[in-house]
Amino acid sequence: MTYQTSRNFDHLTTTPTPEYRAQQRQKAEEIFSSFKNKRENREDYLSDSKALKEALDEYEKIQDWTRWNGFGWDFGVIWTESFYYWMQTCLHSDDQEMRAKSNQADEFAIKLQNEILFFELKLARISPEKQSEFLSESLLAPYHHFLEKQFASSKYLLSPEWEKMMNLLSKTSYENWESMTAKFLSKSQREIELPSWKKQATLEELLTYTCDKDENVCKQAIQAVNEIHLEAREMAENEINSILEYKKTTDELRWFSSAEEFLTVRDDISLSTVQTMVDAVKDAYDFSRDFYKFKADLFWVKSFSYSEKSLHYGTLEKQYSFDEAVNLCQQTLWKWDSELLDIFNKSLEDWMIDVFPQKWKHWWWFCTDSSKWLPVYILMNYTNKLRDVSTLIHESGHNACNQLQKKNLNALEYWAAISLAETPSTFYESLLQDSLQSTLTDEELLVYRVMILDDMVATVSRQVAEYRFEQDLHKLFREKWYLWTDEIWKLFIQHMSDYTWEWIHYDEFDANRRISRSHTRMFFYVYSYASGYLISQSMLRKLKNWTLTIDQVKKFFASWSSKSPEEIFMDMWIDITKKEFRDEGLNSLKEYLNETKELAKNLWKI
Repeated sequence: MTYQTSRNFDHLTTTPTPEYRAQQRQKAEEIFSSFKNKRENREDYLSDSKALKEALDEYEKIQDWTRWNGFGWDFGVIWTESFYYWMQTCLHSDDQEMRAKSNQADEFAIKLQNEILFFELKLARISPEKQSEFLSESLLAPYHHFLEKQFASSKYLLSPEWEKMMNLLSKTSYENWESMTAKFLSKSQREIELPSWKKQATLEELLTYTCDKDENVCKQAIQAVNEIHLEAREMAENEINSILEYKKTTDELRWFSSAEEFLTVRDDISLSTVQTMVDAVKDAYDFSRDFYKFKADLFWVKSFSYSEKSLHYGTLEKQYSFDEAVNLCQQTLWKWDSELLDIFNKSLEDWMIDVFPQKWKHWWWFCTDSSKWLPVYILMNYTNKLRDVSTLIHESGHNACNQLQKKNLNALEYWAAISLAETPSTFYESLLQDSLQSTLTDEELLVYRVMILDDMVATVSRQVAEYRFEQDLHKLFREKWYLWTDEIWKLFIQHMSDYTWEWIHYDEFDANRRISRSHTRMFFYVYSYASGYLISQSMLRKLKNWTLTIDQVKKFFASWSSKSPEEIFMDMWIDITKKEFRDEGLNSLKEYLNETKELAKNLWKI
């Protein structure tokens, strides 16, 4: 197979001239204005199911406006333009012209959306009696869950004028602050001396080197990472206080009773379901504490510094070229399903993956999911480690889910349900782990299992610790109205110590690590990693026990935002609302740890 390791934005069919772009914008304005003029002053669709179906069909087409033209697929200028420039700024965060164009495109898109904002606001305020009637109508079945979400959000909505203002101010009051920190981190580099050469390493590369077995490389990387975070510390203090104040203000305007209550609207999930998982993991912190004690025994040390907690054990530190990573992912998916393999291969053939790190490129990894009609890109910072192979297949799980949804869902049902977001990705990782373990010797297996346990702790225990840190961070800010770096430091260390216990010790630099944790700025996103991993492990166990088929898993991928998370998993006989289900998953992690301990004892490593 032939593929490139850089992105191909030809899929976006960017308009070739300013004149053509202006024509497209004018056409978009006409379409949105037509819908507004036709629907804004009508009330029939608020009481009649046929009229509502007609309005929803029209609204669905507007939300993902697409058509064929002489240049290929045009995915709708308002989203193509914003998406194109956003992707360019992710790759070239130093390009001021691109950033300006991105801001202009965003403003145009937001203003158009504000033109038709009235429609969803009106739907949300339909009377409870009529809501029940509409949700029982088979005619409206394709839009049932979309309507359910609108009805559920009604008590948090403001007037149309206020909602428009909130849309316009979110970028200046929140997104620009977050992107400032990301831009600073993406440009940060330090020279590091490797065994045979010197290089200018990005932050992502330096973070990888902090786990290196070469003690000199590890120490250099830790020092460099500490320096970068220290330089960003004062800026990050202002940033975090600004976005905390933004969150507090918007929550009060919407009458949310707590900082996390908005999850019921954003993530389509009940707070009790989330808190049940968080409490179950917290009650099982003995798993992560026991792991770090075991790891300290393997290294013959009393404890690790926080910077050293992810040190790689053993000699399974083979460098994996990107070609080798691709082959491993292909072999894993081939064992399970040809369609999933085809989706992975097509992303490579169409140049949808930008692979290697570079200065000014955003330092995190992600998979896009912007729209039903926009292409899906994966942005990576590949550094030839086995962990990078896991991250490649992780992001490919997101891609598979997005591609299957595109085939199955209408534009109003297609959306990124954050509560489910990390289930397909961690499921893919589990498939790779399961596949690799069968190919290793006992010595290699011990090394690999320790790495998997590191990932389990990071994905489950640490993410829940960070979620609880976020909860307390918002509470403390709302008490004090401004938080100094030292206050944030103490709170962060408190929650990290809770899951690591005495086996990890902390110094003055460790709390600065939160600065490069982009998910903290996404407000309560991190629970989805822990929840997704526990669910994906349950799915894998069911696959092996023949109580679940890969076709059922694909059906989940393809339809996950057409129902609530609780409902969609019940279709697979998985009740995510029960603590017993979470405990079952956590017990399986403990069993994996105990099996690894036995292996280490048999090999005389502890």
